[in-house]
Amino acid sequence: MQRYTIHIDPEACVGDGWCCEQAPQTFRRDAGLKVSVVDPAGDPPSDVLSAAQSCRMQAIMLKDIATGEQVWPGGELPRRRLVL
Repeated sequence: MQRYTIHIDPEACVGDGWCCEQAPQTFRRDAGLKVSVVDPAGDPPSDVLSAAQSCRMQAIMLKDIATGEQVWPGGELPRRRLVL
């Protein structure tokens, strides 16, 4: 059951794959080593949320389908970017 709409910020994604490990049926790294959504309903909603929370760049945004509210990242959290 799909609970979230999922958006990935390709500029923020560094492709480390933590989200792919947490929700492997939902997220996959593409040829450019960026993460993409392959099936929004591929994993349980709790796994999708854990995957988004595991992203150190906060590149994954989740919105509740029923309410339209942003679930992750929360509004109080600043967007962090890694400088290499």
